Amino acid sequence: MQPRFPFGTLFIIDQNESPRDGDVILIKMKLEKVLSLRELIIDSPKWQLQPIVSGSENLFFDATNHSIIGVVVLTVLHKRD
Repeated sequence: MQPRFPFGTLFIIDQNESPRDGDVILIKMKLEKVLSLRELIIDSPKWQLQPIVSGSENLFFDATNHSIIGVVVLTVLHKRD
């Protein structure tokens, strides 16, 4: 099975876009100071952050631990020959 985003995928992220259910978002984990791409699943009042990479854990959005950097609005597969 192919990964959702193959190696070489270019992500265009809009910092001004409001996230919606099903969007892929870039988040910053404040404590670890790392960035992560996650799929946002909104099941009000909870926001679940599902991993793009299999084997990673599901998270629940918490503004004290996470900040949303932006929403992926376009992906382009660039394959170098």
